[in-house]
Amino acid sequence: SQTDTALDDVDQVINKYAADAEEAEMKFVQKANASITDQVQLIKKKVASVMDKARAFWRNSKQQVVRVQNIVVGTLATVGQTDTAIHLNGTLVTLLQRLDSASDSTLTVAK
Repeated sequence: SQTDTALDDVDQVINKYAADAEEAEMKFVQKANASITDQVQLIKKKVASVMDKARAFWRNSKQQVVRVQNIVVGTLATVGQTDTAIHLNGTLVTLLQRLDSASDSTLTVAK
């Protein structure tokens, strides 16, 4: 009888310990998941910021290339090299279009 009572007491202590341990584990997992979620959100914000800067950089670079293109093509046309100007202009337009497409694809993959 005393042994049974003692065993019951031990069982209660073990059950209480198991319940406490399980609760502590659940709290830890919830905090870890929240921390991971917070980190993911921070990373998403940083990626978005980098992508915005990359787009702005490409836009500015492209504008500079177009300015140089206009100067070179205009100069060639002015000195009578119309065929060369037309060919160079077409080549640069195609190149810029392909770079636009490639940069969009790269940014999409990076995201």
